Formats: sequence, structure tokens, C-alpha cells
Amino acid sequence: MQANITFRSVQNGTGTAELGVNSTLPTSVYTAAASPSASIALANQYSHISVSVNVALFDSQGNSVGQQSVTVPPLGHRFFSLAQLFPNLGSNFAGSVVLTSPAPANAPPQSFIAWTLNSDQGSLSPVPDGRAGFPVSQRDRIWLVFQRVLSAVSSFADLGTQPVNLTISSEPVVNAFGNRNGIQINLALAELISDSESELAFAVAHELGDVYQQRSGHYYVYPTDPQFVEFDADIFGTVAALSAGFDPYGRVRAQRSSFEGDLHVLLVDLPRHGVRTIYRQVGDVLVYASAAIVLAALAAAARSRRAKELSAAWTAGRTGAAR
Repeated sequence: MQANITFRSVQNGTGTAELGVNSTLPTSVYTAAASPSASIALANQYSHISVSVNVALFDSQGNSVGQQSVTVPPLGHRFFSLAQLFPNLGSNFAGSVVLTSPAPANAPPQSFIAWTLNSDQGSLSPVPDGRAGFPVSQRDRIWLVFQRVLSAVSSFADLGTQPVNLTISSEPVVNAFGNRNGIQINLALAELISDSESELAFAVAHELGDVYQQRSGHYYVYPTDPQFVEFDADIFGTVAALSAGFDPYGRVRAQRSSFEGDLHVLLVDLPRHGVRTIYRQVGDVLVYASAAIVLAALAAAARSRRAKELSAAWTAGRTGAAR
């Protein structure tokens, strides 16, 4: 189960701001940064019982400031600010808040769904997900990424009806490969590029490109020529990883991490807005000058035409008067 929420700021009955935050999962422990402007939303996933959530507040030194209990009804929700829950909280307070659900007798802790939000002078900003979670093993991480990328590949490429097998090897060699039967990812490679799942996703997707080449008998983009085999798998892998929703920088970081020797990868941040350069300035001047010349020519043509019309009218008037 996962849940979504939208925060809306309303003043005098009119909505002034709205913010949607990422979906989250139930948890029994939730930790977040705390300030007087922080607000908390709680939801109860159970249809037959209420959930009691303990809200514990700590200062920046880890000292307990206080705690309150909040009850959420079945399939219900609660929303409150820390200033409402702790009225004596100073305006400059900074610390942390820990949400827990006490375990009933002879039963595991009940879970709840929580989101946190900061509000400052009408501006809303979400706080990173603070739910507790168990660490994922490297093997599970590889398997989850593999399933996600493989599902995305089916949307743009045909790998046939034969299952694609995944082998996770403990060989102490930084390597991965793919053939018509499936792919192999060595733990040595996964541990080297595990800074983010996006890096691992590109490695998996690249090997699926090898599977596609061998099963289809042709390359994805390039002509079927051995010199293009790795470049073609790179493109296939990039498309697959992006289709699966992974960070496009994953390809660059993965290649940079696994390159050996004198090979280098250049990372460049491209601006999303225009940058003033000498070439752009000269181009702007030429554009404006051309526009001014065109406007001047149109204006001159209009004046000449008007003058001819006035001259013709004056001549016609004189001719009529002479008659």
C-alpha cells in the first residue's frame, strides 16, 4: 500500500497555494526536522481500529522537549502544526520530531502513514521522507532494478517469448555481460557503481541491449557492424533506463566509475536559460537592425503610397473645378 497527499493553503476561504508530495509507505517510526513552521499529516490505513501516534520533540542537542499523543480514527487522517501541538515552542526553535506507534500487548507495532511540511509566509515546501526502513541487500537491489528496467524494455523492444535470466555472480571482477539467454551482473561491479540505482540501471540496461542484439539479429540503432556493437548497446541502455524513470546522469556516472586507464568522462552543466555571449549579442544586434530596416522600408512604402493617393485626389479635384 502507498499513499499520496496534496497540501493546500487557504486564507479567508480562498486557496493561496497548493503542493503535492511524493507517495510514501506505512511505517511505525518516522523522523523529520522540526521547527515552529513544520506541519505533520497522519493517515490511518486500518478500517477497523484507531491508531495512536506518539509525537516526541527534541532540540538540536538531542534533549527531550516534550511529547504528545495523537489518535487517528479508522481510515481517517489528522493534520496539525508543531506550534499547535506544543504551544510553548519558541519562534527560533530547531530540532527534530520522532513519530512512533506504541505496540499493543502481545502484538507488533501498528503502522501509520506520515508526511511533513514546512510553511513560511504562505510558501509551502515538502520535507524528505523520514520513515524508517530496513536496508536493502545488494542482491535485492540488483534484482529490483533488473525487474524495473526489463518491464520498461517491453514498451519499445521485442525480446521474444524466451525468459531473460538474471545471474548475480560473486566473482571479484568488475564486469557484466549479456547474451541471448540473459545477463550476468558481478557484485564487484554493482558495489563499484552503487552510489545510486540509476548507475546500476544503466549497466543492467546496457546488457539487455546485448540480449536484444543477439535475439533479434540486428542492432537497435546502428548498422549491424561489430564496430558499433557497444555504442548501440549504450543507446539501447540509455533509452531503457530513461523509460524506467531513472536519472539520465546514471549512464555518465556509471561509465566514469567503471572506466580504467586514460579514458575520461567530461561532465558539463548546461543552463536551462539563455546565456549572454558575444555571438548572441552580435546576433541580437543584427536581428534588431534587420527588423528596423524592414519597418523603415514598410513605413516609407506606406508614405509613398499615401502621397500618390493625395496627389491623385488633388489632380482629380483640379480637373473637376476646371470643368
